[in-house]
Amino acid sequence: MHGRAAPSFELTPFDPAKHRRPGPLILTPYDPAEHEMQIDITAALEKILLPDVAWTAIDHGHSFDQRPARVKPGRDGRVPTVGMLEALKRKRRGVRAGVCDYCFWYMPAPPGAFAIELKTPDGPLSDDQRVWIKRMIRAGAAVKVCWSKALVIQTVTEWGLTHATI
Repeated sequence: MHGRAAPSFELTPFDPAKHRRPGPLILTPYDPAEHEMQIDITAALEKILLPDVAWTAIDHGHSFDQRPARVKPGRDGRVPTVGMLEALKRKRRGVRAGVCDYCFWYMPAPPGAFAIELKTPDGPLSDDQRVWIKRMIRAGAAVKVCWSKALVIQTVTEWGLTHATI
């Protein structure tokens, strides 16, 4: 294997005392400005990223649809919103709270894994985002919080993910 030893893994019994219980599901307000900025940045990334860069954008927006869902009211008499139901479905499918807006993989540019959390100029990081970013960094990924399209383009260029001239 190219001179590298295969990684070894040790299975240990699950210890509930060492794992925190997931917190309550909390929806933050939908920010149309961040949504529009992400659409604009995605169009730019499609033009400037190297063809071998594997990447994805995470769509958080429609989880915050506050229209009443077409379901029976719950035990408390409230009708859940479309956003609440979609967020619960995502959680059950394994979608993690706080995942960065953009994730990139490109092995020729160390460390090989990169993530960008996009925020509007006055948008703060949530606690879940802080936890996720720390996990990504511990896993060896390069992570940056960006507040503008220009900063996203500068970041992916510095990481070596774009064509030489853009």
